[in-house]
Amino acid sequence: MEIIMKLKYFMILTLSTFMLTACGTSQDQSFGERLEGQGSEVQKLGEQWSDGEKLIVKGKKIIKDGNEDIDDGEDLISKGKSKVKKGENLVRKGERMKTEAENTYNLRQSAY
Repeated sequence: MEIIMKLKYFMILTLSTFMLTACGTSQDQSFGERLEGQGSEVQKLGEQWSDGEKLIVKGKKIIKDGNEDIDDGEDLISKGKSKVKKGENLVRKGERMKTEAENTYNLRQSAY
């Protein structure tokens, strides 16, 4: 019995809500109202398109800047590798010079 009462109240509430909603909306819009609605929709689409175009321009600039940074970075990597190679050559040359000096010194010491 209690379930039936709840079901009745639910049905009444649902029907009342539906009727109030139906009464509150106008189904027949005038031509002017339809144009106004389309105008604001078209305006929003135009704004959306313009915003999209701005993002494309901004994105292309960022891509260009990024590619330039990559080019600069690759140049720096190349210069860095060249410096490392030069430095390694200097270290090897310096180690040879030290070894030769030590060997020469040791030979002279053993001669005395």
